[in-house]
Amino acid sequence: NDGDDNARENSSSNNSNNSSRNNAKFVNVDTTTQEGILRAERLGLVPSRKADIIFSSDVYFASDHLFDESHRGTILALFRQPIDRLVSKFY
Repeated sequence: NDGDDNARENSSSNNSNNSSRNNAKFVNVDTTTQEGILRAERLGLVPSRKADIIFSSDVYFASDHLFDESHRGTILALFRQPIDRLVSKFY
């Protein structure tokens, strides 16, 4: 609960959870963790349309909690070549 209160205190004057630094706009939500995805769901990230792109490695969890029939998403998946990825773990 403290995280939500801090987000509201640090939000811009229009009471959103957007922040701006050097003309770069971002939303202060970490969607790389399940906890962050649940926070984004509570804050209404997808229905607010404040984020153009949401990154998450937990696609199923994010899709279950962030998107619905009226707020649909599109998935873009990037994969490294499997042998290169395996070799990079050891060298």
